Amino acid sequence: MHIIDTFRQTASRWGMTPTEGGFALFMGFAFLSGVQAHLMPSVYPFTKLTTDFLLMAICVPLLVFMYRRHADARLLYWVLVTYIGTFFIEVAGVATGRIFGVYHYGATMWIQWLGVPLVIALNWTLLILATNQIASHWVRLPIGRAVLAALLIAAYDYCIEPVAIQLDYWQ
Repeated sequence: MHIIDTFRQTASRWGMTPTEGGFALFMGFAFLSGVQAHLMPSVYPFTKLTTDFLLMAICVPLLVFMYRRHADARLLYWVLVTYIGTFFIEVAGVATGRIFGVYHYGATMWIQWLGVPLVIALNWTLLILATNQIASHWVRLPIGRAVLAALLIAAYDYCIEPVAIQLDYWQ
């Protein structure tokens, strides 16, 4: 019981509701389990089948929590515009090879349309939100925030690129 009480206190200190705190715990478990599952050849085929669903099961509730916390319809509009924009930028990139270089998505994320996994744009949308949130804590000027957020997201992409290629997320 001590661990649960400590977790509740920590979540409360961070301004999280009990539901948000429970979801944060689930996310930690899901990501640690995902790392382990990607490293275990015996379960990796199952991991490939569930990747899209797990990413959706994490991204959608995060957006719901954000909307509930702020109750601002502009967030929904921004998410929709950003999702559609990033999805079609990815489509153009895959089709032409001119935006990000020549690449294609592998079979690991298998729910795709026009050669792009549907969850990719959702991941980018949440990454943009997250890097902007982080940048807003460190930099006051909007242009500085935008530059820092861009650097953070580029650094993140640079770090995951070799791992994603190895796991056949994209080539």
